[in-house]
Amino acid sequence: MVMKPPEERFQQKFVQLGDLRFNYLDWGAKSNPQIVLLHGLQSHARSWDQFANALKGEYRLLALDQRGHGDTDWPEPPSYDPTDFIGDIFTLTKQLGIEHFVLVGLSMGAHNALAFAIRYPELVEKLVSVDIPASLKMLDDPKVRSSLVNVQREFASLDEMVEDAHDTYPFASDEMIRHRMKHNSRQLPSGRLALKYSPDAPRIWNPDDLSESIKAIQCPTLIVRGDESEVLTAVQAQTMTDTIPNGQLITIAGAGHSVPMDKPAEFEVAVREFLVE
Repeated sequence: MVMKPPEERFQQKFVQLGDLRFNYLDWGAKSNPQIVLLHGLQSHARSWDQFANALKGEYRLLALDQRGHGDTDWPEPPSYDPTDFIGDIFTLTKQLGIEHFVLVGLSMGAHNALAFAIRYPELVEKLVSVDIPASLKMLDDPKVRSSLVNVQREFASLDEMVEDAHDTYPFASDEMIRHRMKHNSRQLPSGRLALKYSPDAPRIWNPDDLSESIKAIQCPTLIVRGDESEVLTAVQAQTMTDTIPNGQLITIAGAGHSVPMDKPAEFEVAVREFLVE
């Protein structure tokens, strides 16, 4: 069964964190257990709509547009150090009065989540890291880095953006791709469309090697991998799981790197089971 993106059932909110205004989406009652959601590089908070809508009856979910992405400000001068992302999460949760929470991240968001759990173990109750290795040495390859930067280009229409994205998301449904691109587009003065992120983010983001430091993660941690992923190998995923003291691994069949988008129902089930353990 193809799962379509849900209706909009959240509150869009803005908060000033330092010099930047951040956008986030607030799902569910404040009295519910708290989950913070971190999207991937070049993505946005609306990429969590399917997942957040499904869990909002039991949890409060906060989906953040990370710096330089979505409707959050772009820092000037550009600043996309791992400590910047970690500091944003810390400041947001403190400002909202959230003392303990589950942290869920995909790709860049997963790497930021791992780093945050290492730095602030007392704040994270459980951690879900989706399809990212602890070390991203691949970004040292100029071809890989260039491929990220060159994604930022112009389109004549949303349909053109969707068609172009099919190669990037070969395992996702047409509905999920359209939803993602609709909320990741911004109109240029020329009337053409571009993706809604700062090109400086993929150009200068330089994540730390967490291969050894993930040993310090204290909370139960779920490593999620898409079995068709070209970003997180099976060996890397198992090594991370073995290294984190309370780690466990699940591989989602038929999913690539963007697991929540490729297999939303299966991803939801996996995370639900982990959260109630």
